[in-house]
Amino acid sequence: QALAFRTAIGHVRSSPSAPLRPTRQWSLTPASNPAAGNQLAMSARGLLSLGRLFLARGLTAGGHRVLSHDTTTLMLQPQLQHRPDVPTPSFQGLGWRLPRPGVAEHGGGMPGVAALLAIAPDRDLAAVVLTNSDEGAPLARRLLDPLFADLAEVAPALPVPTPEAGTRVLDPERFVGRYTTRQA
Repeated sequence: QALAFRTAIGHVRSSPSAPLRPTRQWSLTPASNPAAGNQLAMSARGLLSLGRLFLARGLTAGGHRVLSHDTTTLMLQPQLQHRPDVPTPSFQGLGWRLPRPGVAEHGGGMPGVAALLAIAPDRDLAAVVLTNSDEGAPLARRLLDPLFADLAEVAPALPVPTPEAGTRVLDPERFVGRYTTRQA
């Protein structure tokens, strides 16, 4: 189906030190796993329409209500804190990552592609970055952070510190258990 549209080809590395090369597969996620988003492919325009829907608190550009005002507000509110031990804590909303006050993000990707939709609801700003490389996240940060700083007056998030190799988890009990998936 991708051949019927203007479609970018994803790029992947065969090993960490190999150069990026075009992938020959359209979807690298099995069709049996639709919850991972493997069936969803959107243009930047389509993602911006989703962003506008949330900026308008559930109204489409044509004025049709798709989600209630209360639902969109709830989706953009913190529900869970990611890591309380970092200088600028981030949160998870319902379907939206809230990396810092004033910004909500929804991203996706798989080997060969990466996408990021970011909105500043209080400033009526939405922006999208699509890349045809799974290493697109740093590019999205380099493009979106200055844009949101300039147009929405939202400072970039501080980088999350990377632990030194060999750092031990102080309380491993909260991670110990049996983990399974449908595929296992």
